[in-house]
Amino acid sequence: MKQEWIYSSNSMLTVNIAVELKIRLNCTMKWRCVGVGVFSVTTPTPSPIALGTPVGVNQDGSIKRLDYKLSADNFTLLLVESNILSFIIAIGVSILAYQQNNYQFISQNLMYDFWMGRSGLMLWILLNISFIKKQKQNFDGHYSLSIIIITIFQILFVTDYYYFEEAILTTWDIMEEKFGLMMIWGDIVFVPFFFSIQTHYLSLHSPSIQTLSTSYLVFCLCLCISGFLLFRIANLQKHHFSYDSSYVWGLFCYNYFLKQLFGMNRCNLPKYIQTKHGPKILYSGCWGIARRMNLTGDILQSIGWCLLCSFNHFIPYTYIIYLTVCFMHRERRDNEVCQRKFGSDWKAYTNIVQWRFFPNIY
Repeated sequence: MKQEWIYSSNSMLTVNIAVELKIRLNCTMKWRCVGVGVFSVTTPTPSPIALGTPVGVNQDGSIKRLDYKLSADNFTLLLVESNILSFIIAIGVSILAYQQNNYQFISQNLMYDFWMGRSGLMLWILLNISFIKKQKQNFDGHYSLSIIIITIFQILFVTDYYYFEEAILTTWDIMEEKFGLMMIWGDIVFVPFFFSIQTHYLSLHSPSIQTLSTSYLVFCLCLCISGFLLFRIANLQKHHFSYDSSYVWGLFCYNYFLKQLFGMNRCNLPKYIQTKHGPKILYSGCWGIARRMNLTGDILQSIGWCLLCSFNHFIPYTYIIYLTVCFMHRERRDNEVCQRKFGSDWKAYTNIVQWRFFPNIY
């Protein structure tokens, strides 16, 4: 894998990096990271959320503003159109790949190969913002603290995703998974319309029944913040280690706190297993606590989002149920792949790091 840094000044949407990735069939692709720029011009700032972005001038001379509840008002229509669009794109991409003799088969099952792929995030945030405006409209100009907090943390999560877009390119999803219906349908339909389920639910219910005690709110905020930090730190440690095995991001601070709080002395040099195939398996920092601590962080922050919806209905909790089942399946699948690839080296790693997500639990 080769990484090069390129400066570009010809577009406001172009971040000055491009990454060349070695994909499964030894083809090299150059990826220009533009996520932050695109997301910043797609998502409204707090002031336009309240006032509406100016889009023109009315006949009486007043400013014509974009109505952000438009997405919430037309939710069903958007859902139907998004499903249709995703199938059109997936079929078109498959036909084009066949015509160019560039279709990559994963299995002997044509429908499975057509399905495989993964998903993305911007419409998720736009729907959240629309649901805030919808709740305000539904309940005489009032909206709940919960819907605001959830939207803020989800904007933070998506902004972080695009800010560290380069690190996403070294993940299993990009390196191994295909661009199939699952990715296209996930991008256009599943992620935005299902991941916004908490704000959608809150927009339909009165803020008066969503009042949370101070202690409960603090607990939810702690889950959201700690989960997000764990998710980001674990991913940064893995990403930096993949380029420089002499360095694990934040390891010195982590060991310092262990010493101050628990009197534990740990080496600041990374610990890893040098595999026979070449790659190194890290078991320092977060990756020495459990095998998928990045997913553990994702689960924790998602629990916080769901709990902010209180316990009046089970619908907001379908998200964390889905996410947990999905991550458990994903971890099992990744574990099987690593066992086949690394053999005894992976066995040695799992003997050292025995827990999958939560130490002493699972």
